[in-house]
Amino acid sequence: MSEEKQDSKKIKILIIEDRPPTSLVLKDLLLSQGYEVSCAYSGEEGYSQAVNIKPDLVILDLSLPSMNGWEVAGKIRGTPEIQGVPIIAITAHAIEYARDKSLRVGCNEYLLKPINHRILLNTIKNLLQEI
Repeated sequence: MSEEKQDSKKIKILIIEDRPPTSLVLKDLLLSQGYEVSCAYSGEEGYSQAVNIKPDLVILDLSLPSMNGWEVAGKIRGTPEIQGVPIIAITAHAIEYARDKSLRVGCNEYLLKPINHRILLNTIKNLLQEI
């Protein structure tokens, strides 16, 4: 990402996570780094917010009510105005197929909970440099 883009506006990150304690920790971490942060607590709400706010990056829990994370990622990838937004899938379930499925439906990265803050911040930085 060019420095000009970073200087002209705050980078918007959408957290789609159904557990408020996890959302709050991630939100506080990202706010402390200067990002603009929005939270959604279900798949449907997350997709709707993604369309409305057009975030620069999405952090997406895979286990969500109303629509799971894989479905949300697929809908984002199928929506022209947001299809290129980087998506970081997060999950507490270290199941063998989850990473491959996440990447197959369009997630750019896959991280296991509990989230290592340093790894998350580095992942965000790297993905934002690619767009």
